[in-house]
Amino acid sequence: MKLSGKTALVTGAGSRMGRAIAKLFAEEGARVVAVDMNGDSVEAVASEIKASGREAVGVAGNVTKQEDILVNNAGIMDKQEAGGVIINNASVGGLFGTRGGASYVASKHALIGLTKNIAATYGTFNKIRANAIAPGGLNTTPRRAS
Repeated sequence: MKLSGKTALVTGAGSRMGRAIAKLFAEEGARVVAVDMNGDSVEAVASEIKASGREAVGVAGNVTKQEDILVNNAGIMDKQEAGGVIINNASVGGLFGTRGGASYVASKHALIGLTKNIAATYGTFNKIRANAIAPGGLNTTPRRAS
């Protein structure tokens, strides 16, 4: 229960890696706010988490559309002892470049740069810990018992 008492907002939580992250964070004790553009999928994920006795809410939202807005507004006053944690899901494509979508690779490079900036700016003061993970392709489909 490493995340007991913490809240995790997970975007892209309706499928694949986001779904796996939301479920794992819940298993570790976090309250999960699952966000995805597919309302049915994200509600299913939230229902699975709740069925396991954990806290979750599903929210339909698509931050690629102008109608939906994500505001990272959290601020920390100078007297705060310690801050929160930001985990950015980048990609090996952001580290080394890959074949395929140029906008995808550029956005992952930018995300890694943003993470480094946040870590350098706020991490030295123990205000916000920022990390990026850079997975390659993953199979998030559960294996069936044989």
